[in-house]
Amino acid sequence: MVRAAEALVLGFPVWCFKVSAILKGWFDRLILPGVAFELEGGKVRPTLRHIRAVAGIAT
Repeated sequence: MVRAAEALVLGFPVWCFKVSAILKGWFDRLILPGVAFELEGGKVRPTLRHIRAVAGIAT
């Protein structure tokens, strides 16, 4: 679904000055080679260039 999105809106609670474990796990799965970027000849090429806006709402 992230590959089809033009914008990301993240709403999350803050636990002990950090994001929740569920959101951190999602970031860990998103920011991987082949998902958020690709390595070509030792250089990083972003693959999520279609995302134009990101908003975060912390509660």
